[in-house]
Amino acid sequence: MDVPPGIPEENLRQDPNEPVETRLARYAFVREERDREVRLLFRDVPAPEIVGAFRMAGATLISISGERAKPKTRSAKPKKPVETTGAVEEQPATAEATTDYKSESRTAVTTTTPDAPQGEVTLRYFFALGETVYTVSVVIPSGVSASVAAIYPSAQLSERELQSRLEMVFTN
Repeated sequence: MDVPPGIPEENLRQDPNEPVETRLARYAFVREERDREVRLLFRDVPAPEIVGAFRMAGATLISISGERAKPKTRSAKPKKPVETTGAVEEQPATAEATTDYKSESRTAVTTTTPDAPQGEVTLRYFFALGETVYTVSVVIPSGVSASVAAIYPSAQLSERELQSRLEMVFTN
C-alpha cells in the first residue's frame, strides 16, 4: 500500500476499511451530522494526523480556510478607584491629579498591547468522502500548526495564504 508522507505509523496499523471517524476516535472531538454533511471539531490536535486519517480513507481535500479569534481585551477605560474612607470634600481632585491618572492609564494600556498576533486559530479542512462532505475544524491555541502539504500537496497554496492572512506559522 502506498502511504502518503506525514501519516503516523500507528495509523498504518489500522484497518484500511475502517471508517474515518473510527480512526479519529482516540481524539476528543465534537461531531454534528446533517444530511450528507458531517462536522468534526478538534482542539489542539496535530492537523497532519487528522488529515492523514482522511487520506487513508480515500477522502479528497476540497479546501482549507481559517480564522483567528479576537482575544478578550480589557476595557481601555480604567475603572474609578473605590474610596475607602472620607468624603469627597476631604480628597479634592486637581487638574494635575486627573492628568496624571489619565497618562498613567494610557501608559498601562500601551505597554500591555502585544506586538505579536493574539487569539487562537481555527483551521477548517473540507473533505469529500463518497457523497459525504466533512468539515473538520481544528482549534490551535498557539497559532503554530504542522503543515499538511506533504499529505495533500494541493494544501500548500492555502497554507501560504492562511499564514500570511492570519499571521500564523506552518511547520514541516
